[in-house]
Amino acid sequence: MLHSHEDLHLDLFKTYDLTHDDIHVGVICKDCGSRPMVKKRNGWLCPDCTSIDKNSWKLAVDDWFYIMNEGITAKTCQHFLQLDSRHQAKRLLAQLPLEIVGENIKTTYFRKE
Repeated sequence: MLHSHEDLHLDLFKTYDLTHDDIHVGVICKDCGSRPMVKKRNGWLCPDCTSIDKNSWKLAVDDWFYIMNEGITAKTCQHFLQLDSRHQAKRLLAQLPLEIVGENIKTTYFRKE
């Protein structure tokens, strides 16, 4: 019998003996692989190759859900994406089709199953 996708998810921390300190933060440039990209008004700017991408942050959030296998708060997203404020993170997370649990500072966003 086939297992669902959730059943096949690896605990990457146990499998590879990782800690949260081993996880690199910042949005990765899809053109040159550099990080972190910097949030600007018109998108995310790569300081190395100067490319601008409006959606690269979405890939970083997808990476978060895959690696951490848990929800994300605006404060955690701020740190992970290297943003200036949790309010920026909250506005970005609101653009994604995520399940929202809790209120105010304790709001946690989860992938919809």
